[in-house]
Amino acid sequence: MSVRIVLWVSGVLTLIVGAIPGLVAIGLFLLVVPGLILGLAPTVFLYTATFAIVRRLLPITHAVALNLIAAFMTLGLGVLVTLPMELAARWALSRAITGDVVPHNRVVIGGNILLNSDHTEYEYIAGELSVPCDALCAALLETPGVSTVTIGADLSHRTVKPTTYRLMPKGEAASNAMAPTSPERILQYLPEEPVSSAARKAQENAIISRWVLRLASEVTLSMVPSPQHHDLTITMTVGQGVHDVAVKQVELRDREGRVLLRRQRATVETVFVPLLLEPYNLTGKADWRLARSELATSHGDFKPITVLFEETTLARPSERGDAVASMRDRLAVALMQPGAPADLSLVNPWLATIIWESPTDGDIELIGKLLADARVIDLPRLFEGVHVNTFVRASELRGAIVARLVNPATVPRLRDRLDSLVRSMPPGTFAMPTPDELALLHDQPLRLNAPGLVQRLADQRKAGVPELVRILQEDVRVEPWSTRKDVLAAVRRALIRLGPDAAGALPAVIELFDQPNTPLANNKDEMDRWRVAMVRMGRPIEDVPFPPTFTVEQIARGRSDIMRTAKQIHRFPDQYL
Repeated sequence: MSVRIVLWVSGVLTLIVGAIPGLVAIGLFLLVVPGLILGLAPTVFLYTATFAIVRRLLPITHAVALNLIAAFMTLGLGVLVTLPMELAARWALSRAITGDVVPHNRVVIGGNILLNSDHTEYEYIAGELSVPCDALCAALLETPGVSTVTIGADLSHRTVKPTTYRLMPKGEAASNAMAPTSPERILQYLPEEPVSSAARKAQENAIISRWVLRLASEVTLSMVPSPQHHDLTITMTVGQGVHDVAVKQVELRDREGRVLLRRQRATVETVFVPLLLEPYNLTGKADWRLARSELATSHGDFKPITVLFEETTLARPSERGDAVASMRDRLAVALMQPGAPADLSLVNPWLATIIWESPTDGDIELIGKLLADARVIDLPRLFEGVHVNTFVRASELRGAIVARLVNPATVPRLRDRLDSLVRSMPPGTFAMPTPDELALLHDQPLRLNAPGLVQRLADQRKAGVPELVRILQEDVRVEPWSTRKDVLAAVRRALIRLGPDAAGALPAVIELFDQPNTPLANNKDEMDRWRVAMVRMGRPIEDVPFPPTFTVEQIARGRSDIMRTAKQIHRFPDQYL
């Protein structure tokens, strides 16, 4: 292929990708090779044009020699343009490094520790903006010989005062309400190879449980005045210097300021040698730049806390296998004691240790007891982090959940969570109603806050239709709309699920829907859902009214949409519950 053809082809492709850079991403996603060709087109065009110019200017007549020398000079120009920038980046990288300090033996951590970092998180503690005791703070406090841990203010935000923590024997401190923030996160910094997700969850549960048990019976985590002197200062920083050199560093200094340990990793982004163009903003405007590469002083990830585990006596997290069982046993004992035993504070930490996809028989039994105990006001960590549908054994708690819903003293947040669980139980769970369920369904204030149980009337098939009609007629006029909307939606979902079996409710629904200002809905989407329900129940689509302002085309389109949705629900009814 001649130089002229390459120049024209690459030039045309350069114009195309310059105007529509997203074509490169599309090409890479679909077939890879077209994307690579489009991505390289500007570079090929630039080198080909340079080669043609150099070739024309050279006073050489021998064709082979002319082509070789022109190619060599073209490549040399590509190197000459980018090499100074690459050398400057390497120089900046070398200047940014102060050098590692490797101890002969592990650095002993003890006494009063000052922990500085440029990524410190803050929260309000006792009404003041302070630094919480995080996972590293907790690990330091568990290290033998450590008296206090002072977390310094973020090195870039010195307005927040340092916060000092100490573990004190139970009874010597004023309060036991303070706890470390997510102490189990220390596991992600251990030098060992990652374990399976199940094993990691077990390790996290063990750490959580041990801390909870210690704080409940042995020690108190307290904020104390900062000491005048610190025996050891640990500094972890990520600095940005000349040429955007990023230096991640961990450093330990003793009381006199001597460096006991320093480990660094510096990285810098530099241009690729020789010159190469790359697309930079594939989804926006045309944006190309010189190709970049990363230079680093070491390979692999660099975690300062991992370095502390490798080079110091920082205590590894205790993973007693019986800690979770001990916490559960203490909680079970507390439920049998009168009054308000302190161990009831273990409820939510224990819930956080449950693997909700596969709870044990003991877990199910204890959750039932917690639901039945009025002293347990709320369960904010119940099913935390998972969708309730993954808790396949929820139906075993049916009686305890409904009993809690019937209790008027149940707080709204817990009521909402339990009602969602009722809605997610397997089909048929509520085919035979219990006395508590009947009592709830006949108590309007409670029923309005338990739409899930109203929806489960569909489990009774035709036998549940009269009750659905009664609830619909009683609650359809409740004001304001926000108070009744959830229970009306629950009735509608039950009728949709029943379909033809709910034909007995169709006259009541038609009477309410066909009114000029129907109380069943307050927007178009709600109206369409009721239209679907009526069609599922047996009303001919030709009889379903639409707004008088609709044109013939709009009505036809609306009827088509309703019928399509009704057919989808007939095939997949469970996804609409």
